[in-house]
Amino acid sequence: MRILLLEDDARDADLIGRALAAAGLADGLVLATTLQQAREILAVASAAVAAGGAAEAGGFDLLLSDLRLPDGHGFELIVALREQGSPLTVVALTGQGDESMAVAALRAGADDYLVKRDDLHERLGATLRAAHLRRQADSARRGRTLQLLYVEPQALDVDLARRHLERHAPHLRLQAVPDAAAALALLPGDASAPCAYDILLVDYRLPGDSGLDLLKTLREQRGLDIPVVLATGQGTEDVAAEALRLGATDYLPKNAHLLQLLPLALENAYHRVAAAREQAALRRLNAELEQRVAERTQALQASTRALEASNRELDAFAYSVSHDLRAPLRAIDGLSSLLLRDHAAGVDADGRHMLELLRGSALRMDRLIRDLLRFARGAREPLLRSPVAVGALVQDCLAEHADEITRRGIVVQLPELPDAQADATLLRQVFANLIDNAVKYTRHQAQPRIEFSAEPLAGGGLAYAVRDNGAGFDMRYAGKLFGVFQRLHRADEFEGTGVGLAIAARIIERHGGHIRAEAAVGQGAYFVFSLNAPAAATES
Repeated sequence: MRILLLEDDARDADLIGRALAAAGLADGLVLATTLQQAREILAVASAAVAAGGAAEAGGFDLLLSDLRLPDGHGFELIVALREQGSPLTVVALTGQGDESMAVAALRAGADDYLVKRDDLHERLGATLRAAHLRRQADSARRGRTLQLLYVEPQALDVDLARRHLERHAPHLRLQAVPDAAAALALLPGDASAPCAYDILLVDYRLPGDSGLDLLKTLREQRGLDIPVVLATGQGTEDVAAEALRLGATDYLPKNAHLLQLLPLALENAYHRVAAAREQAALRRLNAELEQRVAERTQALQASTRALEASNRELDAFAYSVSHDLRAPLRAIDGLSSLLLRDHAAGVDADGRHMLELLRGSALRMDRLIRDLLRFARGAREPLLRSPVAVGALVQDCLAEHADEITRRGIVVQLPELPDAQADATLLRQVFANLIDNAVKYTRHQAQPRIEFSAEPLAGGGLAYAVRDNGAGFDMRYAGKLFGVFQRLHRADEFEGTGVGLAIAARIIERHGGHIRAEAAVGQGAYFVFSLNAPAAATES
């Protein structure tokens, strides 16, 4: 940032220079000690830029000016810059107790001011950068051309306004008409039609309909929200009040200061209406969003009610399946057992074999129904997280296979496992299924082994693993492993329903985790799963 510092006090100039250096703003700093010197420096810079040079060749971004100088006041330079339409950012420097001068500097066109006190170095950089950003935003805003329709019967007033705007606000393009009828002919008949004008400046005294009549027609009959500034004669406060009541955006007294106030009043009126339009659009958008939310909430409530009804029906069906299907299976099992026990003498070897097949089929069907019901409940039961002692949970699951583990001499390696935040009942089902598979598929191993482990994940959370040295499987079929009824071994080799791993995968996914498997035929399988959801999360 190129800064011109106008300061006659050598000590203050040195302190300010150090503060600018600390803020990283001293690279383009130039010092002037008098108004005349500052004018000459700015003139040279302006000439360099006008000749086609870049800003770095001499143009300035900001003027930091003391107000009390040996050859005059800083106000003079500020006013001159603003009359020339200079985009230069101006920040005034005042002594303590000179706040009135600071206010005057702001009115003259300064963008901000700083008081020379002990904490100046702390505030200097931030104040200069903020002022420069505001000036850039204001310049960009002024760069937009605004179309102004001036309703004024006096040709002299129109000419004076046009000349003033061309010099001080060239972005305001003025077109004049003498009366309300001519203005209405140029303006749209309703709010749905486009308007060629951004601002309307209306004199109160018009031939025929007055400025208030025109305003009333625009607001009440045509529904136009174009910003309207009403120009009134001195002493017409009642007219001004009535104009505001009818919807005027602002009013200006027609006095000696009218032209000086005109650009700012027109700009303010335009931006006030633009802001109001944006707010109205936001309100409409919010209303639409609220309506959509309400509609979606109603739809969600209806879906929830339908889902609850479906769950009730599913529960009733599950009870029916459990009662009406498993009861006959138990009868088949019981009767076939009685036949084998009490009537073995009357049944030959083939008959006993068929009875055993019948009983085995009934038991497999009973296990399948049990697993299917467990699979369905696993998706609908609430997920209730709590701290779970994973080591103790695994030991309980192993205890269910204690006789077979002892009989077959299965080596179990169970190190201390870290606790988890999980649904204890569902996590137990995961380990129970994995342990059941590990015990089952190591059946033909001479030295069966099952290992447990846990390790932290890179992105947070834990991974638990179960490894065995059993039958394993071909990794070409790993994509089917966690599907329902997917089995990678023959039923006559290893019993099962093909549902256990699907149940485990669904439970882990509900926890926000993931399960995967690695294996090789005849070399065992390795299952690892994560529980990645945050500890504080709950699902119901």
